[in-house]
Amino acid sequence: MIPYIVYYLHYEDARFMKPAWSKRQDYCKCLMAQTSEEAINQVLQKFTTPVKILGVAIGKEEWLTD
Repeated sequence: MIPYIVYYLHYEDARFMKPAWSKRQDYCKCLMAQTSEEAINQVLQKFTTPVKILGVAIGKEEWLTD
């Protein structure tokens, strides 16, 4: 398992037309996963509102969030 950091933005609609950036303060999450695709899927499962994935990078274990 590798620590991945996933960057994302919140939106109010599934077509990504109405941003909800000012309503949320979290824009990245660091978590353990086997692949970057698995890390993206874990992030997408945590939110009920639409999020747009901006990128994925290798993180550090001390950056891990719940």
